Amino acid sequence: MTGEAVAVPTTELQDAAWRFGLRAKDRSVLHITWRLTCAAPVDHAALRVAWQAVVDRHEALRLSTAQDGGVLTATVHPRVPAHVGSISIADPGSVPVDVLLRAVAGELHVGDFRLDRAPLARLTVVRVRDSWELVLTAHHLALDGWAVQVLLAELSAAYRAAARGAEPVFATEPPSWHEYARGQREARASGAWRAGVEHWARRLDGAVATTITADRDGYVAPGAPGETVRYAFGAAAVEGVAALAKATSSTPFAVVLAASQVLLARAGAGEDVLLGVVTANRTTAHEQRLAGYLANVCLIRGTVRERDTLADVVGRARGAVWEMFAHQAVPYPVVVSSLPEPTRAALGDTVPLMLNYLGPIGGGLDLGGIGLTLRQSPNQAARTDIAIAYWDEDNGGMTAEAEYSTVRYDRETVLRLLRDLDAVLAEGADGARAVGRIRVRSTASAPAGRLR
Repeated sequence: MTGEAVAVPTTELQDAAWRFGLRAKDRSVLHITWRLTCAAPVDHAALRVAWQAVVDRHEALRLSTAQDGGVLTATVHPRVPAHVGSISIADPGSVPVDVLLRAVAGELHVGDFRLDRAPLARLTVVRVRDSWELVLTAHHLALDGWAVQVLLAELSAAYRAAARGAEPVFATEPPSWHEYARGQREARASGAWRAGVEHWARRLDGAVATTITADRDGYVAPGAPGETVRYAFGAAAVEGVAALAKATSSTPFAVVLAASQVLLARAGAGEDVLLGVVTANRTTAHEQRLAGYLANVCLIRGTVRERDTLADVVGRARGAVWEMFAHQAVPYPVVVSSLPEPTRAALGDTVPLMLNYLGPIGGGLDLGGIGLTLRQSPNQAARTDIAIAYWDEDNGGMTAEAEYSTVRYDRETVLRLLRDLDAVLAEGADGARAVGRIRVRSTASAPAGRLR
């Protein structure tokens, strides 16, 4: 931690997120909230010490932004006081405890951030009767989901020390966010992304956005009203993923991606389908320890024919995933800005369907030995039509959480989509099964040039 403030240009991804927020009906669309149920009471004083130690440690938590003439810049401050909020309701009356906890998390989630004041994250201890939760909300200009996982691991260690009266000490220095941001700007200026831009231009030539048929027509403006729904995949789906991954020497994610492509094709989108895939964009150990907003979106295009087998589609998805990893460093806004206007029009302003494998994010959490359980996101605004995040459970299961636009979709439509994905994954036990024999209930389309 230096003694002086450091000014640095924002990254391409931060700049795009900021401009997205300027158009948003609900600016909380750029907030990320982790609602964490605590297995035991929390020592508020120890948590304050631990949170301050984590804020002192990471530049992204001491970050503020300012804009001048439409240009966004960031400042990393040498010291930022870290406040831990506290909400305690001893007697909720007739309101169920979980209902009240969800409502409190929802209010904390939508609370505004002043982007010119650090930190762009807040931590609150919530107690209703004998139930305890931590609610951590951050602005995406500062953190992504991977970064939250990094911070919570360090918060746990710092809390353990503070709870026994010791000063939190960390074994290593954290990566510098401002050095990373400068490196991103240098990468574009030097042409380091040129090969990646050319790759995506070739892959996306003639592509059209794919989406689920809406229950209602409507423009999905950034931050339009939205909800989330959770879904636990059945045992047959989990077994199907494992079987098909083994049979095709693929990762489980390639299987889920392929199943999503099959679903869309069988739902009526045609042979050429397109999905947005959220990637952590952290290929080095250095980046994996960095707190910041690094997550990127890559557009994965797939071909699905009726005569294909499931194994055929998985094989192509596997290749597409490896290609994605090779070129994921190119920020999505840079890719889109380089595309011809007809392609940009066919893709739309936002990626309508997104898939995000969270991997280890959200699992194995604790606060100095107090078990933490990640609850359903309190999001109340939608980034796009439907965004599905999924993860592996500690018990071997698989769970998804879908954020969707309530302007265009009913809850039952989104649940139908998840049930269809469950059913297609369950077919993975037979990799030789023909795609043309698979039936789904969802309907999808690829409406070229649809205004969004």
